[in-house]
Amino acid sequence: MRDSDIAYEKIKEMLITCELRPGQVIVESQLTEQIKVGRTPVREALKRLSWEKLICIIPRQCMIVSELSGRDLESICQLRYALSALAGRLAAARRTGDELRELCSIADKTRAETIPEKRILLGREFHRAVSGITRNEFLETQMNITLDLCVRQLFVNREYIGSMDDTVIREYGDIICSIEKRDEKETTRLLQRHVMSFQSKFLG
Repeated sequence: MRDSDIAYEKIKEMLITCELRPGQVIVESQLTEQIKVGRTPVREALKRLSWEKLICIIPRQCMIVSELSGRDLESICQLRYALSALAGRLAAARRTGDELRELCSIADKTRAETIPEKRILLGREFHRAVSGITRNEFLETQMNITLDLCVRQLFVNREYIGSMDDTVIREYGDIICSIEKRDEKETTRLLQRHVMSFQSKFLG
């Protein structure tokens, strides 16, 4: 893995979990010291993260961690809802036995995890795995970008961190069953219901 990829993954995790909080000014020198890579890889990583709307680059001034308005979040959920229609269809049609077993493994780990923050990150891993099954790299990229913005919102509003209860885990089981049956319509319905459930937490 290249240094820029290492920097990208580590900084992204810091952003998603709010170790770097919305509105905070990003200091390159601190990141290079913390991550133990050079300035160029950090700059490359920050540029990628700006494309994903996790940070905002203000030309000739500074970089700050992006903040999402209610309208931003609504737009993200609208996009994720629409993308879920294609993701559900492709995941159900293209899944392999190994991929199905991987989904089951992640769901089991999520069910067993008792630390809310880790449970949220395992949920992220589950959704990323579903997106990967689509075998559509462009769809997967957009699904993961919207996912990361939604997951970060849970860490921003920490009262929702514990909202990933057994009901959500059962939903994962339902998604796995529909993918196993290659039921494209049901997989789509379940993925879209998941998006609407998230949206209702923040936007009513």
